[in-house]
Amino acid sequence: MRSKRRPISGTVGLRAFAAITMLLATQSASMANIISTTPAAVLIAPPADVNPGMLQSNTTIYVFDEFRDFTLPGALGVNIPGTPGFYNAPALLPGGFIPALTIIDSHFIHFDQVGPGTTALSGSVTFAGKIIGVMCRNGALNGSDFLGVGTAYPGGNPRRQLDWDVGGPVESITISPDQFTISFTLITSNVVDQIRVITEAGDTNPLTPSYVWEFSLDIGSDKELSDPVSNFDGGFDPGDVYASTAGPVCPPFVPGGADGFKDDAFIFGGDPLPAPPDAAVPPVTRVPVGNNCPLTQCYFNYFDLDGHDQIDFDLRQYIPQDGLQNPIQQSALPPSQCIYRPTFLAVSYDDDMPAGWPAGDVPTLAPSLTGYRYGQTANRDEIVGITLAGAVPPFSVTNVYPISDEQSLHPDLAPNPDNLEADDDDVDSLDIVEAIGPPGTLGGGASCPYWYFGADQEAVSPMGLDSGSIYLAVGGVPALVVDDVIHLGIPEMTDMDDFEFTWLVRMGPDGPVTVLGVVFTVDNDDPLTAPDESGGLDPRMIYASYMTGFSFPILPPGSPGLFDDIDGLTIWSDSLELCHCRGDMNQNGVLEGNDIQGFVDCVTSSASSSSHCDCADMNGDGVLDAVFDVADFVTALLNKSPC
Repeated sequence: MRSKRRPISGTVGLRAFAAITMLLATQSASMANIISTTPAAVLIAPPADVNPGMLQSNTTIYVFDEFRDFTLPGALGVNIPGTPGFYNAPALLPGGFIPALTIIDSHFIHFDQVGPGTTALSGSVTFAGKIIGVMCRNGALNGSDFLGVGTAYPGGNPRRQLDWDVGGPVESITISPDQFTISFTLITSNVVDQIRVITEAGDTNPLTPSYVWEFSLDIGSDKELSDPVSNFDGGFDPGDVYASTAGPVCPPFVPGGADGFKDDAFIFGGDPLPAPPDAAVPPVTRVPVGNNCPLTQCYFNYFDLDGHDQIDFDLRQYIPQDGLQNPIQQSALPPSQCIYRPTFLAVSYDDDMPAGWPAGDVPTLAPSLTGYRYGQTANRDEIVGITLAGAVPPFSVTNVYPISDEQSLHPDLAPNPDNLEADDDDVDSLDIVEAIGPPGTLGGGASCPYWYFGADQEAVSPMGLDSGSIYLAVGGVPALVVDDVIHLGIPEMTDMDDFEFTWLVRMGPDGPVTVLGVVFTVDNDDPLTAPDESGGLDPRMIYASYMTGFSFPILPPGSPGLFDDIDGLTIWSDSLELCHCRGDMNQNGVLEGNDIQGFVDCVTSSASSSSHCDCADMNGDGVLDAVFDVADFVTALLNKSPC
C-alpha cells in the first residue's frame, strides 16, 4: 500500500527550481546530438559547401548537424517517416510528412568520391533523438535545404539523390527497430549521394529499458508463416525465438521472412517446418492450418516452440534422469544472474480456442478461451504483469498491470488486433533477459547461455518430443532435462505451455531453505485428441515443482490475473510496471524535494538502470526532455501534486 501524501520536506523556492532547470538544460545541450558513427561515417562541423567537388573523400562519408530545436513552420515532406526497415528501391519508400509546429533536429549525410571510377562505402549513425523522417530523393532534399546552417547545397543537381540504379550494386538505407540508428550503403561515381535525417529534438534522452523480451509466436498467428488468412506478410517461424530489439522479420523488407536469433535448426541440426525464408505464395513450408490434416502427420511434421528459459548453467549434472530424492538447494548450485524469485511475473494469455489448429482454431480465426482478443492498443495486454507476495507458496497477488501490446513488443507484429481477429498474433513462449550494450543490442546470451525449451503437443517435430517435458538445446539432439512424469509428477502427454526456473523457499526441519524450482503452466485440453493435454490441471493456474516428483499450485484459485489460459510465462528481477506517480523518483508515494536528484540523474543520463527513470518522463512521451519534462516536474513539485 502506498503511504499517504505528506507535505514536501524543506523549502524549495523558485530560484532553486530555476537553477535546476538551467542546470538540466545546460547538461542536455552539451550532450552529443549524434551519439556515434560507424565505420566509414565521420562526424564533422557543418561545412561551408556540399556541392559536388567541394567536400570529397574515397574513405569517408561526412555527417554533420544542421538546425537543432527547430519548430517547423509548416508540414515537411519526407521519403521515409522514420518507419523501421530496409529500403533499396524508390518503390519501397512509403513517403509522408512531419506535421507543422513539430520541434525537430536536422542532420545531413554526404558522400562525394575523389576522381573517376566508382566507390562504395557503408556506415551508420546513432542519434540522441528518435528518427521521424528521412529525405533521400531530390524533391524531399531540395524542399528541406532551408534546415542548413550556412551550408551551400546542390539544390539544382538532379543526381544528389540515391539513384538505386538497376543492373549493378544497389544503395540501401536501414532504420533500426528502435528508430535511433540509420545504416546505409552509398555508391558514387561523378556525383554526390546525400541524405537528410530528421529526429525528435536532440535535448531528449530516450528511455531505454534494461531488458529485452524474447518470444515465439503460436502457429496460425497473423505474422507467422502459417497464417490461414495471410495477406503475404507472414515471416515468423513458430519454432524460433525472436528478440524485441531485433528485426525486421517480415515482408516486404525481408522477403520470405527470417529465422529468429535462436533458431530451431540449432536444436535439431536442421530446420523443421515451417521454415523461413519461404517467399512462395502461399508459403510451401507452412502448417496446413484448418485442413484437418491427420493428427500424427501434423504432430510429427512440424515444430512449435511452446516455452523457453535461459539460465547460466547446465542442469543435467544436478538433476538425475531417474528422479530427485530431495530438492536442490541454492547453495549447491553455481551463482546465477539469470534465475529470480517468483515476485515479478510476466504472462501472455492464449489467443485461441481449445480445438487446436488442425481444426482451424487459431488466433486469426478465433478468440481466447474466454472469448477475448489480446494485444490491443488501448489495453496493452499481449504481455501482462503479475506481482506476487509471500515468503513461501501459496503466494498472494498484489498487482496485475498491462505491459505491452503487440506492436510495442516487436514492430513487425503491427498492426495491433484492435478491430480484426485476422490481425491477432499470439505469444506462446516468453522470456526476459538483461539488455547488453546500446539500444538495439540483443541481451542475455553472454550471461545466460543455456537455452531450455519445450514443444507444443500439436507440433512436436519429427523427433517426437514429449510436450510436457523440458529439454536443453545442445545442437542436433535435444537433451531431456526435466521429465513430466518423473520430475514433475504430471501425467504423460500433458502439454506444458511455458516454464521458468526460479528460487523457491521451502520449510525444512531446520527452517526455511532456498531451493531450485520450476514454475509452469499447461494448455487447454484439445477435445479432438484422446489424451487430456491439461493433465487434469487448470490452464489458468501457475504451478510449481521442486522436481522431486510432484507439483502444486502457487496461487489460490481465482486469484487476480488467472482469468484465462496462461500461454507464456517469465520472471524478472524488478517490476515491469510503468510509473505510478510521475516525478516520484524514489517511489515512496510522495512527490517531494528528495526526488530532485533522481530526476536530474535520469534526465542527464547519469542514472543506473534500476533508477525508475520512467517516473521522470513527466509528459509520458517515452523520452526524457530537458525542457518540457523539467517544466512539468517543477510545476508538480511547486503545486505539491498528489500521487
